[in-house]
Amino acid sequence: MLASTAATRRVQVTDTAVQKRFSQPCAHFLHAVLEEMTSVIVEADREVPFELLQRFKTVVLEDSSSLALPEELAEQWQGCGGTSAEGQAAIKLHVRWDLTRGQLQGPKLTHGRVSDRSSPFLEDTLPVGSLSIADLGYLDWGRIAARRAAGSYTLTRAQARTRYWTPEGKPLKLDTLPAHQVGQTKACWVCVGEEHRYLMRLLIVRVPEEVAQKRRIDLEADAKRRGQPVRQRAS
Repeated sequence: MLASTAATRRVQVTDTAVQKRFSQPCAHFLHAVLEEMTSVIVEADREVPFELLQRFKTVVLEDSSSLALPEELAEQWQGCGGTSAEGQAAIKLHVRWDLTRGQLQGPKLTHGRVSDRSSPFLEDTLPVGSLSIADLGYLDWGRIAARRAAGSYTLTRAQARTRYWTPEGKPLKLDTLPAHQVGQTKACWVCVGEEHRYLMRLLIVRVPEEVAQKRRIDLEADAKRRGQPVRQRAS
């Protein structure tokens, strides 16, 4: 395919010649090309015209994806072991996307075993008045508290095992809160984090029973894949 593509650009090269160039120097070269290309910031020439987004300086989504690699690359790109999707060799691509301007940062490459909480964007502070959105893999109450102290905000899901306290410091159980109808959102101020007791606004949305059942099935399937029991609070 590469040889055919080259031919369309009037570059005559054989399949064998292409194959011989799939070497370690070639891999390092392509990695350098990727880093150079992603260093060019691409963004819109004007902000997104949504009032909700305009409340913040930036609205940043952060996520990562892992790709399994041939076992021969385990020395260069270490995976987590275990299943084929998390084998001995894997690479993780980390990205950030600013919803207000369409600016994309990354992908930055790390070993597949690097956790999201050790993201290479960790040291990149957000401007004052920004909103950070990420999934549970990035959850760190101490970092959230530090971000708020620096003048920015965080929107995140909470883990099932999260403990809550009232602003007055009394333990709070979510099942003791007054019930509300399907589709309604209940909001209250709570303190979270065993060490930090950080004050946050908790949003609770009651979903239809069929949605809740589907989520329980997904939890059980994921727990079975990982060989772990489902926590009672999660179900």
